[in-house]
Amino acid sequence: MIKKILVASFLMVSIMFAGLLHSLVVYSEETAVEKVLSYLRAQPQTAWGSMALAGNNESNIDLDHLKTVPVGQQSATSYAKNIWALVANDQNPTNLGVEDYVVRLRSY
Repeated sequence: MIKKILVASFLMVSIMFAGLLHSLVVYSEETAVEKVLSYLRAQPQTAWGSMALAGNNESNIDLDHLKTVPVGQQSATSYAKNIWALVANDQNPTNLGVEDYVVRLRSY
């Protein structure tokens, strides 16, 4: 009889500990995401950072860095990542800034 009580007690404690552990893991994941978002907000914006923020439903993302592609960085991949960042932020890549990024990408 005592053996059954000990086994039952052990199972109950194990189940409670598993629930507590799960709560801590979920809390830690949420905290990690918030830390990453805070870090991205504090950094100079890049196309990749703008995509990450948009993917997490951030609003008021500064997209000025996407209006031009610097002369030394004009390549198919540069135009493609800017197009992706603009689309991720619900912007039209054909008329933001001084050039049509889709036409430029097609020229490669």
